[in-house]
Amino acid sequence: MSLSGESDKRVDPTTNKVVLVGDETVGKTSMFLRFKTDRFIETTSSTRYLAEHYKEWTVRGTKVQMTLYDTAGMERYTSTIPPTYFRHARAVILVYAVDNQESIGNIRNWSESFSKHRIGDTVDSLKVLLVGNKVDLNRTVSANRVNEVAEFCGIDNSLKYEISTKNNDGGFDELFDDLAYLLSDTPIERRKTIRATSSPDDEEMKKKKALCSKCS
Repeated sequence: MSLSGESDKRVDPTTNKVVLVGDETVGKTSMFLRFKTDRFIETTSSTRYLAEHYKEWTVRGTKVQMTLYDTAGMERYTSTIPPTYFRHARAVILVYAVDNQESIGNIRNWSESFSKHRIGDTVDSLKVLLVGNKVDLNRTVSANRVNEVAEFCGIDNSLKYEISTKNNDGGFDELFDDLAYLLSDTPIERRKTIRATSSPDDEEMKKKKALCSKCS
């Protein structure tokens, strides 16, 4: 399990800058607050300001500095998110909710939005992760749909995650452990094991195909 540590020292706000991007109701602010406080805080309303929090995330005994940014409701008015939100980012976390099909569809728009604002040296080094939040709720987004969107956005299978910010069964820590690995200048053993992103319907289809192959 990852242990997180926080520092009070003043740092460059762009230190390993990581930005959360996605629709308003997918739980980005809850993710931000768990990162900040290490606990789930339910949010009932959105505010229109940018939030940031610096933290030293400890993984495998190595402290990795990162600053997480949240739009905190400004995504309701896409045009109000300034290009500077994406500037100098080293990682983008594209967030959708597994119980919201519209949110996974809109990931394409968010991907195009930050792509046109990438500046200079961030273009080649930018890490893009796709995160399905709210796995504690009933899933409506299929694995096939997630794979289609990931392929469109050029996201590798190893950078797809599913988490519950509310229950935190380990997925949240795994996400930020891997992110620390990707951002670190020091080699760290990566614990990421590609988790199957599949719905019950997808699993049933796999079983049927397996039975058919035995019969042939």
